[in-house]
Amino acid sequence: MSILSGRLEKMSVNKLISQAEAQCIRSNYEAAFNLYKDALSIIDSSSDKTELLNCLKSIADTGRMTGRFKDSLTYYQRAVTIAGEAGDLEFSTDAQVGLGLAYRAIGNWGKALKEFMIAEDFYRKNYDSAGLAFCIWATAGALRIKGDISGTIKVFQNALDMFIELDDQSGAAYCICGLGGANRAIGQYQASLQYYKKANTEFSLLSDRFGVAYSYCGIGNAYRMQGQYDTSMEYLKKAMTVYERIGDIVSSAYTLWSIGMIYLLNNKYKLSERYFNNASDYFKKTGDVRGDVYIGLGMSQIEFMKCNLKLAKELQLQAEKTAGDYLFSLEYCHALRIAEILEEKDMSNCYIRLGVRELNDKFPLNIP
Repeated sequence: MSILSGRLEKMSVNKLISQAEAQCIRSNYEAAFNLYKDALSIIDSSSDKTELLNCLKSIADTGRMTGRFKDSLTYYQRAVTIAGEAGDLEFSTDAQVGLGLAYRAIGNWGKALKEFMIAEDFYRKNYDSAGLAFCIWATAGALRIKGDISGTIKVFQNALDMFIELDDQSGAAYCICGLGGANRAIGQYQASLQYYKKANTEFSLLSDRFGVAYSYCGIGNAYRMQGQYDTSMEYLKKAMTVYERIGDIVSSAYTLWSIGMIYLLNNKYKLSERYFNNASDYFKKTGDVRGDVYIGLGMSQIEFMKCNLKLAKELQLQAEKTAGDYLFSLEYCHALRIAEILEEKDMSNCYIRLGVRELNDKFPLNIP
């Protein structure tokens, strides 16, 4: 390679990465992902390890934000391996946290927690307060998927305290959103609403489009759990508008499911089924098995309402099996409650064991 062509290549890489970073600031992760991949195709032929590692992790990060979880796992693992071989343990650990987040996204909370534990140990030993705060935040999210809701709240609060001490407003706002979601899961719906409203104010001040949409969705779900369906729909549709603009199918899927729930609660089964099917397409595209469970929880109720008892039971059984196989404790309780209603069985103490508010004993169930 000539000196001139090498300089041109370097300029091209820098330009692509700068453009990608600008798209990330606007929460345009789809565009950023493609730009980073273009940059990687050039970097791969060079020997600049730092540039290569940064690009690999950036592709993995933006891929995770756009639902490319399996691709992200590959890029994170490659970054962990190369950084480890180069002796860059700090970068390797940062990429390891990303690896955990990707595992968490596909429902493998066990592997996620293992990655986070290793990273947490490194951050503590090296007095990396920022890395530790992020790792604790990530751990709280994995505990939520596990179904340890009281643990989730405690760990999110720990992370929030750390981010406040670091004067990291963005990190604090994401913890507040996490507390909103955990409080909804445990049955504290008014507290959930207040957390999400506070986060929304913070994200608006930070001009964080994804954060604003995330908090809109949380506000909508908090209103849904309190029976205020019109207000809930207003906020959920606000969230969908932003998610569609930034190409976030991961969050869109759960928002579509929530809208489907509102239609189910209003006995509008055709509309509910339409939204559940749209959400299901996204869950399948991203490989989100926990999302599949939520589809089963919704669709089994619709089929029961349509007097298709056999199909309702089949959908419930599949949701129960998947939740059981992946050890999604809270979702397993939801599936069990649907079975109890379908089969007119006595109610179990599943929710009591988890320390969360019980759902009703008749359809339609307003699932948090």
